[in-house]
Amino acid sequence: MAYTFIILVLSFLLWKVFWNKPNSKQFEDYYVTTITEEFVKVEHPREKTQKILWKEVNEIKLISTDEGPLLPDVWLTLVATENHNI
Repeated sequence: MAYTFIILVLSFLLWKVFWNKPNSKQFEDYYVTTITEEFVKVEHPREKTQKILWKEVNEIKLISTDEGPLLPDVWLTLVATENHNI
């Protein structure tokens, strides 16, 4: 019984040290979203900045996938005229 407890504690400590990195960023942490009364802007260090005016928005979609929890699985999409979506 005592050995089981020791193994559990050691497993937990190894997990905390090697796999649970508190400073590591999640995929979505790299996105910066700015929302004003006039527009929504999404910025990412490796992607082109996207901006859409609220008056251009025709539809707002909430898209859910089965890719979580390892990848983002919920997306909020603003659909506009002229295939200008973010």
